[in-house]
Amino acid sequence: MASIISTITIAVIGVFLTAWFNHIHWLNKNREEIRIRETIEATSLVRDIANIFDKRIVTQRLMLRNIFLENREVMLEEYKKSLREYSERYNEVRFRLRYFSSYSYVIDFERELNDKIVENSYEIEHILKYGRPKKLKFSELNEQLNIISVRVYEYCALLTSDISSENIGVLKKINDWKDPNNKYISSLFLIKRLLSL
Repeated sequence: MASIISTITIAVIGVFLTAWFNHIHWLNKNREEIRIRETIEATSLVRDIANIFDKRIVTQRLMLRNIFLENREVMLEEYKKSLREYSERYNEVRFRLRYFSSYSYVIDFERELNDKIVENSYEIEHILKYGRPKKLKFSELNEQLNIISVRVYEYCALLTSDISSENIGVLKKINDWKDPNNKYISSLFLIKRLLSL
């Protein structure tokens, strides 16, 4: 009788140990899958940020170079069209940035990049509507675009660094195995949602 009880006890312990090891293996596998997917998405976000600002900077540079041409109305319409496209993409990028990072990243993004390029845009539109700029003003606007371009590069470099060190968004959350309360490595529901299972 004692041997039957010990056999059953060993079998039950074996079942629990097997289930536990299978669960750990499943978590490791899915954690790696989430990490790969989130890294790809975050890298794509950095590329999109660089892309929309590069396009906006190039558009403004073209406007400054061609500001003395006669067809000012046509240029202004084209410029407004590019602004609408920028606004649509900017809102999408800002939403994605909020998902991957913190609110402070979004504030920096708006203050350091968007606000500066919008200010420059107002100046260029004013010139297009009301006449030729002084040479000094033209030079100031061009210099401001150079500064914005550097800030875009620095911001993207910061994001890339955080992605590489897994110090951003879900990457940061799933990376911390030491925290026993880390729901991103223990919650079956969250893992399923992240993997869209």
